[in-house]
Amino acid sequence: MKKKYLLISAAVCLLGPVLLKVNPYFPHVPEYMMVLLTGLMLGAAVLFFLKSGGGILSKILVTVYTVLFAVVTIQGVYCNPYWNTYMNTEMEYVDILGQTLSYREAEKDIDYLMHYLKKDHPMFIDGVPEDVQQACEKAVQELKDEETITGIMLYRKVQNIVSVLGDAHTSGGVTQKMRHYLKDMHQKEKDGYQITAVNGIGLKELFREKEDLYCYETESRALSRMATDLITLEGLEFLDIDPDQVRYTFRNDTGEEKEAVYGTADFIPYEEYEAADVSDQGADEKPFVSYRIDVPGSLAILTLNECKNSEEYRTCLQEMFTEVKAENIRNVAVDLRENGGGNSMVANEFIRYLDVDTYKTGTHSWRRGPFTVGGGDGVCQNDIHSDLVFDGEVFVLTSADTFSSAMLFSEFIKDNHLGRIIGQPPGNAPSGYGEIAIFQLPNSKLYVQISTKKFMRADEKTEDKLVTPDILCDADKALETLYGEIGVPFG
Repeated sequence: MKKKYLLISAAVCLLGPVLLKVNPYFPHVPEYMMVLLTGLMLGAAVLFFLKSGGGILSKILVTVYTVLFAVVTIQGVYCNPYWNTYMNTEMEYVDILGQTLSYREAEKDIDYLMHYLKKDHPMFIDGVPEDVQQACEKAVQELKDEETITGIMLYRKVQNIVSVLGDAHTSGGVTQKMRHYLKDMHQKEKDGYQITAVNGIGLKELFREKEDLYCYETESRALSRMATDLITLEGLEFLDIDPDQVRYTFRNDTGEEKEAVYGTADFIPYEEYEAADVSDQGADEKPFVSYRIDVPGSLAILTLNECKNSEEYRTCLQEMFTEVKAENIRNVAVDLRENGGGNSMVANEFIRYLDVDTYKTGTHSWRRGPFTVGGGDGVCQNDIHSDLVFDGEVFVLTSADTFSSAMLFSEFIKDNHLGRIIGQPPGNAPSGYGEIAIFQLPNSKLYVQISTKKFMRADEKTEDKLVTPDILCDADKALETLYGEIGVPFG
């Protein structure tokens, strides 16, 4: 009899860690279910005490592992920012254009958003900021007054709430692959044309009207996001622009302008749009990391379009610096202009090839439910590749699309005086928020990403709010500017 109740108690206790482990694959489990499970664990322990007739040693053991598993379960739900997140599985998506919701469904989605903001975002550690609460109440009231609530409408309200935070990492979204794109935009870009106005309204003026729909820390980053919305059917609906007849003004580098009017039928699915990219037709898929060596110019250029600290990246670095040493190259540049972030360790790996023993990376505090956990002293010991150490000039090329971990890369280089930055300021601030957890709202299937860490800049003494380039220029002129800086003809 003793063995039976011991097995029951052990099995119930194991359920907690098992559910924590599989949660990323079933990410809509209410917290109260795990609280009930914890109560069940304690109940199983009491049952063992009352029914097993076990000795004092077995009772001590059952008490210890019951308490241990109960603490692990509760901590895994309330102190783990990734509980109920979509970090390891595909999200379910719906056609947001054709979607309608009841008021109750929309209200529940906003409640879900607010619940995880309060649980995970560092800014909410002492409660909901007043301006966020006001934005939330306004959004809910406006939805209540609507006769029909669409998915796009709810998306706007989500953005109205989270944009108040001024945190570029905390935002709602619709997956890129569910969008419909302006069919001939690739050709327009190939011909050198960019959108400068929509329905006669300039982009900056339009942004002033719509800025509460965007979560940003730099206006250039928000303008870039809006530019993408302007060439998608879903984006136009999001901006409350009628896609049935929209007039675009295009301008090229010489100042020549053209106008064209498009309708809903002129927007095609993502897959067709990608296939229609004339610049990539017949080409293999571009690697996320590559390099080229300009021996006459004594220049190596590493192009990194995603922060992936993978074997491919590390091998590419090693091969590049091996050639740099063999050819006595005196200038190394890292092109991060199209890099939207990822793993910040790519910067640390690059710095291993530079002649520096220690460098500053900044500190952070990590929200863990009701607590915050500090992030060390912000100083990193450099594990130098001594056989390939580079002591020449280092440059980093940046744009408004240089974001998150790519911004940190440029920050580490600038704040430690390891090189110079050329281009535009990256798209987010070094002292800000990040390390996102991704959730999906249960009814609309919109996704939201929420910051879980607050970062403090490596150079804590600077008053510069952004990683301002040492040499400011348009991002598309950064490479040409680099060649001018090292005194080598471009092209």
